[in-house]
Amino acid sequence: SVSSFFIHIGSNQWVMATTRDFLAHLGDDDVGNRYLTIFTLLTPVSILGIPFADMIVQKYGMMNGFAGISLLSLSHLVVRVASDNLNVQVLGFVIFSFFRCFFFGITLSFVPVMLSLNLVGMAAGLLYMTGG
Repeated sequence: SVSSFFIHIGSNQWVMATTRDFLAHLGDDDVGNRYLTIFTLLTPVSILGIPFADMIVQKYGMMNGFAGISLLSLSHLVVRVASDNLNVQVLGFVIFSFFRCFFFGITLSFVPVMLSLNLVGMAAGLLYMTGG
């Protein structure tokens, strides 16, 4: 649903905006921001989750893909809140990377299902034209 989309967007933005301070609170500054570097490097690695997201959608359907997004988001937040161990937070970074891959991949592939293909095509054309 639309509300779920905005909740997940908010969650994503919150994590991206607060991770530096959160890790500093856990002692990352004392180890030269090693864990912030790991988080930063794992964010683009989320592209490796595309085959898994595709498999979930193909095998179990779009709605279960959305459920997977919520499960990954919840799992990441549980790790983030439940442990103050920086090594455990790396697991949270991996889960967050998969959350981002699933969220953006599945949600954006669902847009053409809700909107007409012509509208999506025009919007993509306008985006490319105005994007330079």
